[in-house]
Amino acid sequence: MPGACVNGHDLYFEDHGAGDALILLHGDYECTRYWAAQLDAFAAGYRVIAYDRHGFGRSAALTALPPDFYDRDAADLIALLDHLEIAHAHLVGHSGGGTVALLAAARYPARVRSVVAAGAHSYVEPLTVRYLQEFAQRLDTPPLRRAGEACHGERWRAVAQMFVDRWLDPAWRGWSILAELSAIRCPVLLMLATDDGTASQEQLAAMAGAIADVRTWVVPDGGHIIHRRLPDRFNQRVRQFLSSIAPHP
Repeated sequence: MPGACVNGHDLYFEDHGAGDALILLHGDYECTRYWAAQLDAFAAGYRVIAYDRHGFGRSAALTALPPDFYDRDAADLIALLDHLEIAHAHLVGHSGGGTVALLAAARYPARVRSVVAAGAHSYVEPLTVRYLQEFAQRLDTPPLRRAGEACHGERWRAVAQMFVDRWLDPAWRGWSILAELSAIRCPVLLMLATDDGTASQEQLAAMAGAIADVRTWVVPDGGHIIHRRLPDRFNQRVRQFLSSIAPHP
């Protein structure tokens, strides 16, 4: 199993293709398997790295998500780039993975060439809380169990619970990275489906307003996991965005 020890814990990763580096960052309660429809599509022109974030999938386990877990994930991403001797990379992230990508771009601008963030969050809003409350009520239903077992094996229930516990913690309601987004200097593509259910169009507009070089794509009926529901359209839009970015000098 390919892995890297970064910041004191092991991260599982997969390495496909060749060319400019493109990192795939999965959402919370997900894993690298969620990128199945993207790996071959992007590896035709890029060196694609997909990895399980700390606490998820085949990476080192966590018993709880600390309040600064997104900050730690951004630091893990940069440490993984160092481990793989990658100077800079394009980042494609979904949901919490998109949040990590945006944080990394804001805090480590020299390492990030562009960001695609689909269904990402920059602050907690009532819509998100309602989604997590409904998610918590469905934890033991067969669909969520199957999805969890595919990524996390026997740990699926514990992973789901730590995800819910973090987002439904009343102390978490004040979490926000919106102010940090103004530090991003690379091109950014923000995606959000009209029926995402976890983030509002108002949040998309707030994020877009904070980023200097930004494009948005509002996707009809894409659901929260756009890249799985509409993989061909997602892949095409990402490739178009990446092809518009000037080569690194």
